[in-house]
Amino acid sequence: MRRSAEGAASVASAGTSALFAARLFLLASGLVVSILLARGLGPADFGLYGLAITLLTWVQLLIGWSMPGAVARLAPHHARDPRIAGTALVLLAAAATLGYALVWWVAPRAAAALARPELTWVLRLLFLDLFFTAAMAVYHGLFYADGRVGWVGVTLIVQSGVKLALIAGLLVFGLDLERVILAHLAGSLAALALVATRVAPPRPAFVPGFARALCAGSLGLLGYTLAYQFQANAGIWWTAALWPERPDATGAFAAAQTVTRVLTVVQSALSAVLFARVADAVARAAAAEARAEIATALRYALILLLPAVAALWASAGAVVELLYGEAYAEAASILRWLALGGLGAGLLDILAHGLMGGFGLWRGVVVAAVVVPAALLSGIVLVPLLGPAGVAAALAVGTLAATALAAVWVVRRVGAVLPWASLARTAAASGVLYAVLAGWSVPPALLVPQFALAGAGYLVLLWLLREVDGRDLALLTGKGGP
Repeated sequence: MRRSAEGAASVASAGTSALFAARLFLLASGLVVSILLARGLGPADFGLYGLAITLLTWVQLLIGWSMPGAVARLAPHHARDPRIAGTALVLLAAAATLGYALVWWVAPRAAAALARPELTWVLRLLFLDLFFTAAMAVYHGLFYADGRVGWVGVTLIVQSGVKLALIAGLLVFGLDLERVILAHLAGSLAALALVATRVAPPRPAFVPGFARALCAGSLGLLGYTLAYQFQANAGIWWTAALWPERPDATGAFAAAQTVTRVLTVVQSALSAVLFARVADAVARAAAAEARAEIATALRYALILLLPAVAALWASAGAVVELLYGEAYAEAASILRWLALGGLGAGLLDILAHGLMGGFGLWRGVVVAAVVVPAALLSGIVLVPLLGPAGVAAALAVGTLAATALAAVWVVRRVGAVLPWASLARTAAASGVLYAVLAGWSVPPALLVPQFALAGAGYLVLLWLLREVDGRDLALLTGKGGP
């Protein structure tokens, strides 16, 4: 088989399938929430909510992976001393307090700059979620360190499920921005309450040595996450800044961005597991094992991402019409470029975590930072040419440039990580999928069964090309791994 069976088994054994299912539920529920809000609030208010939630998501991701990653790396070296979690809790509580104070000060200034006065109270209310995020990050660090990845999935499902249920209920009682934000906060509180009643909460502590180690590890991961999130979340703010008189353009970008977030479920399930596996392999001087881990993660990412991007590119107009209606027609051209950027972002995240896991955190920061100048430079040409879609295109160019650099760096460190023949077979099957969907026009209402049939045909074609077998299909459907 054209993969490392050993690598596949190790990735699956870390709970990748379970975490993948939880991430998929999170994104699916987020998509449903987005559709409900887009239709219930209208383009202008939905764009305002999109601005605020994008900024919050950015900050949450900075906290939600940097400290858990640092805890997961440090705990095994100190017999999982409970004071590590206690120190992390104190550090995160301080960071959340300072962060909220900063948001309180920045909110009216951001609102004035964007000519959206309502943004002040929206940001101040929504960012109360920082305190819930800080507490949950400590739990997630413990779960990753102990191999209890399933609990991470449980918290994601509860948080998103409660939010979805409450917003669906608001359709009956009345939908407005304030109630939507309160529903968001209730979801976070419910997830934290569940974990706190099932797992003993960490006791606050402060050990200077642990604090220094946690801060050093967090800063490295924080630098990467900050740079990486530029391509993930800067587009909507870029659009709002360039076209302040067109809130509908911001709403269209928010709609397209929400659809492409489904692509991130792939790397979000693979990267965290890969990070720990590569670190362990390099520590044991097992270069071949590290290479197999990266190759396995890349191969599955390509099998899942390439057909998804092909489908979105071929059917962007129908997807937007089905989910959001004709008022968001402009989102179709934005969606195509964001999907292409999503492919690059998924591969970049996996390659960067492979580098950071075994070869220094700063390498991930460098490759992710390449996105910023590459996107800004390409935007000089693409934005005037394509309008709001040019913002998405510029981000795609920047992300693909960073991905190319990361690939070169990984190959130089561990050697070739993906056979060209495997890439060619996956790309060929995805090309056939695109041709079928582009030439097979159906009403938006039939888009879901069309995608299901086309996806099944894609897997059959990969089977015929001997790119996948029964073990692959078991893992891809959530049945792989112990």
